[in-house]
Amino acid sequence: HSSDITSICLLGTSLLASGSWDKTVRVWNLRNGEGARVHEEHTKMVSLCATASMPGSPGGEDQLSNIAPVNLMKANSSHRMNPKAVESGHTGMVLSVQLSSDGTQAFSGGWDKTVKVWDVATGECLATLLGHSNLVWSVCLLSPSLLASGSKDKTLRIWDLNTGECVRVLEGHLGDVSSVCLMSTSMLASGSKDKTVRIWDLHIGDCVLILEGHSNDITSVCLISPSMLASGSGDKTVRIWDLHTGECTRILKGHSSDVYSVCLLSP
Repeated sequence: HSSDITSICLLGTSLLASGSWDKTVRVWNLRNGEGARVHEEHTKMVSLCATASMPGSPGGEDQLSNIAPVNLMKANSSHRMNPKAVESGHTGMVLSVQLSSDGTQAFSGGWDKTVKVWDVATGECLATLLGHSNLVWSVCLLSPSLLASGSKDKTLRIWDLNTGECVRVLEGHLGDVSSVCLMSTSMLASGSKDKTVRIWDLHIGDCVLILEGHSNDITSVCLISPSMLASGSGDKTVRIWDLHTGECTRILKGHSSDVYSVCLLSP
């Protein structure tokens, strides 16, 4: 890559995708560290990469989506959502996307303060979820019927995908909610520009744990195991947290600039 890497995403067990401000998505072979493919279809920075296991694709290794704006394609073909089908979609940059487990739907959040639901096959926008008062940094599918979103308005919203209604607003962060991560059917983690990670109990709708230690914005959170969470930050570090004690058990140093994205390669 010739510019900042904004997102990384595991493709199966042997491939990794990376999105960059250089307008490309690169697919890397983890066995030898070499670049396997380069996708140069984007005309602007790539803000997010996401994958899903598609029917007939082992472990999801041949499925790659990259967004800026919405542009879904297979890593080994030219198939993608028709750009004309998304002209009436987001009116600003798409900052986050997630695919459903079967790959038939995509969920995106962006600068226009909305969350959108897409039909991957047709490119049709199925629903627009309104409620945030500022841009949406992150979306996270909680279940087939529930979606979470984190926003610059400092809140997380939980959406009922069957009705399109916001069923819960989680408040507590003092800065942008930049990353949201599902921990279990009832627990959610969020990272914020207030330099903290918060753990939320969705049953009671409240924060049950605050993880503090980063000295700059938190850009990404990633569940490593039922008891461990990783966070990446503008302070150039990745921190590993014990979710039972709330303590930071390890600080990973080595980056010379902001850590934008954290991804689990193997359990």
